[in-house]
Amino acid sequence: MAAIAPVAAFAAVGLVAGGIRRGKLASLARSRPRLWPLAAVAVAATAAADVFGDAFGGFEMAGISGPVMVALVGMGAGLAFVSFNLMVGGMAVVGVGIAANLVPLVANQATPVRADGLVKAGIVAAEDMDRAVLGGPREIADSGTVLEILGDVIPVPDLGLVVSFGDLIVLVGLAAVVHNLMRRHPARPLPRGAGQALAALSMSPNPSPTPAAEPALSMSPSPTPTAEPALSMSPSPTPTAEPALSMNMNPSLTPAAEPVRG
Repeated sequence: MAAIAPVAAFAAVGLVAGGIRRGKLASLARSRPRLWPLAAVAVAATAAADVFGDAFGGFEMAGISGPVMVALVGMGAGLAFVSFNLMVGGMAVVGVGIAANLVPLVANQATPVRADGLVKAGIVAAEDMDRAVLGGPREIADSGTVLEILGDVIPVPDLGLVVSFGDLIVLVGLAAVVHNLMRRHPARPLPRGAGQALAALSMSPNPSPTPAAEPALSMSPSPTPTAEPALSMSPSPTPTAEPALSMNMNPSLTPAAEPVRG
């Protein structure tokens, strides 16, 4: 129940922010995330690893304990859900937070928890720290821990919790998701008669790309073969026709006619 309190608090922050920005609860209720069962698997697996971690304690595969395997399944489902819903504002922030928690879990095969954080949160007394054993996919950080800063290092004394920076990032992303879903408005249908008016103007209400028709006449300049002229207009010498009758006007060159005999 203590772990649910921060989730409820940041979800309430998102509701208040959405109300201030004129968002509507009806829009939040109508939202249908893609592959939402992945989110349910992520929440259920994470809760099972924390609450029922001891029940999986005897199971181990490839050196990975049962609670850690269940936690890995939950984080993997959470990242898959985020990847399918990145169009929702704030969902990417949730993904960053999950990834920040996943890295130290994989590196240490457990989520490291800072010892002084347990003391400050009132979970374990300082004199009992040497005998403390954490359940689920968590272990107390020591000198061999890798990326301890990404583990559970932030104590919350009022709730008796030690959270990580990844947890805080997830909560901020959750508030942003709630805020943006409240402000999402469904598409409104066209008024009556608008479809016919748009059709008359050749404006489809749902425009879709149509393949361009091949042009009937190509306007691009391209060389065309030169047609042979039907009639040549260039001056060219023409053969001189032979005269049908020779009109020699030079009398000296005309032969004399023979005399007529009586």
